[in-house]
Amino acid sequence: MGSLDVLFTPTELGPKTARNRLAMLPMGTRFPVDGLLTDRDNAWHEARAAGGVGLIITGGTVVSSGSAVRERINVEGWRRDNLERMRDKAEAVHAHGALLVAQLLHLGRETAGGQLAGFQVAPSAIRAAGQLFTPAELSVGGYRGS
Repeated sequence: MGSLDVLFTPTELGPKTARNRLAMLPMGTRFPVDGLLTDRDNAWHEARAAGGVGLIITGGTVVSSGSAVRERINVEGWRRDNLERMRDKAEAVHAHGALLVAQLLHLGRETAGGQLAGFQVAPSAIRAAGQLFTPAELSVGGYRGS
């Protein structure tokens, strides 16, 4: 067996088995529209699975409206109207034998160049270097401040 052959052997990832050790790292496609997955985005990921990669990690899937960017080019994972589209993507990727993992995203004290669409919150009210705004501090009950 050559030194790179191990890349093409299955590997266990928790309860799942990846068909090989080739992973597609997360990258945004900019194909979602208004935060919704599109057929184009799903087809793009399916093509990578058909190409033989063992694990696909999607680009950032935003976990709350407070971390969406104004362009709304990330998948807004909290939205119920995205559930069927996410299921369709998973089924298409799995049909080619690949595993699919979503990169979950909350920008916190970062503002994506001031492009946040919502109210900025973070674990503490400390402005990040290079950022214009100080986020509201999160607490158990939500956020502190106005």
